[in-house]
Amino acid sequence: MELRLPDSDALQKELCDLFAEMLGIDSVAVDDDFFELGGHSLLAVELVGRVRSKYHIEIKVRAFFYASTVAQLIEVISTLAVKEKE
Repeated sequence: MELRLPDSDALQKELCDLFAEMLGIDSVAVDDDFFELGGHSLLAVELVGRVRSKYHIEIKVRAFFYASTVAQLIEVISTLAVKEKE
């Protein structure tokens, strides 16, 4: 399946909105940590699944534990996107 990433501003907004939705809060900033905001491993698995499905990218759940802010997750997604194009 083809990788589908929006431009960086749209991706940032979509991921912030997804984090907030998953955590049941109004908003999330790019540097807010998912786990510090109340996220846990089961929510992380669901969030990663939704990212995989929406953007058609094979991100590992383990990677999310090391990249648990929107800004860090965008870096991981961008790196994976480059690798997939090679």
